[in-house]
Amino acid sequence: MLIGIDPELFDTFYVAMRKIGWVRSKEIIKTDKTNEYRNLNAQKSSLEKTLASLNELKSKGGAVGDFIGLHDKILEIETKLQALGVDLGNFDQENEFCTVRYSLYEGSDGREISLLHRVKVALEWTITYYTALMFGLALMTSVSFMLLFIIDKLKSLAASNDSAKDKTK
Repeated sequence: MLIGIDPELFDTFYVAMRKIGWVRSKEIIKTDKTNEYRNLNAQKSSLEKTLASLNELKSKGGAVGDFIGLHDKILEIETKLQALGVDLGNFDQENEFCTVRYSLYEGSDGREISLLHRVKVALEWTITYYTALMFGLALMTSVSFMLLFIIDKLKSLAASNDSAKDKTK
C-alpha cells in the first residue's frame, strides 16, 4: 500500500496502521522534494536576472538585427520562466514539499488451532445439526402418521355410511 501523507502526521498514521493488524514487515521511503523546489527557485531567479539585463540592453541603441536577436532571446527566457512557474505551481502547501511512501504487509500472527479445539468445534456442529435433523424427521413422521390416521378414519366412516345406505334400501 502506498500512501502519501504529510510528514507531521506520519507518526499518528503509523500508529493507526499498526492497529489494523499485525505488521510482519514494513518499508518506509521518504522522498524529499525540498531540494528540487530550491533548484527551481534558483533557476527562476537566474532567468529573471538575465531577462532584466537583456531588457536593459534593449533600451540602448544598436542595429536592427541585434534588436531582433535580443527580442528572440527575451522571448525564449520568458517562455522558460513560464514553464518554471508551472513547475513551481506543482509544489503547493498541501504537499509541503515532502511525500512519504509506506509499504505494509499484514499477515496472521502465526497461531495455530489446536486439535482439541478442532474436535470441540466439530462435535458442537455435529450435535447441533444432528439434533435439528432428528427433530425434523420426528416432525415429518408425526405429521405423516396423523395424515394416515385421518385418511383411515375417513375411509372407515365412508365405508360405514355406505353399509348404512345399503341396509336402508
